[in-house]
Parts: sequence; structure tokens; C-alpha cells
Amino acid sequence: PAAASEAKPQEQPAPTVTLEDIQKQVIKLATAGKKADVRTVVSEYSANVKVTEIPADKYAEVLGKLKALEA
Repeated sequence: PAAASEAKPQEQPAPTVTLEDIQKQVIKLATAGKKADVRTVVSEYSANVKVTEIPADKYAEVLGKLKALEA
């Protein structure tokens, strides 16, 4: 039989998170009454608390924190 390492599927790269993904999550949370929580997360990455000012390399991290607010 083939070695287990040969049959193992390759790891998929993490999906790319876009500004649009973050904006959708912000809207979802804001309509759920979590605006203050959203502002807290966004303010960690943007001095002016603007989603559009979050650095692109932080999108995945921000989205993770926003999704955690849903719990």
C-alpha cells in the first residue's frame, strides 16, 4: 500500500479575506446590536475607527475577531 504521506491531500491555502468580507461582517454585527463591540475591534487597527483604513495584511485577523463576536 502507498505510504500515508503520499495519500495525504495538500493543505489548502487560507482563503483571501477582502475588505468586502469585513464590511459584510460589520453590517451583520451592527444590525445585531453589537456596534460598540465592532468599534472596539476596528479601533485596534484604525485610529479613525474606519474599516477602510484597516491594513490589508490584518483583514484575516480582524475578520476572525469580528466573527468571534457572534458567539
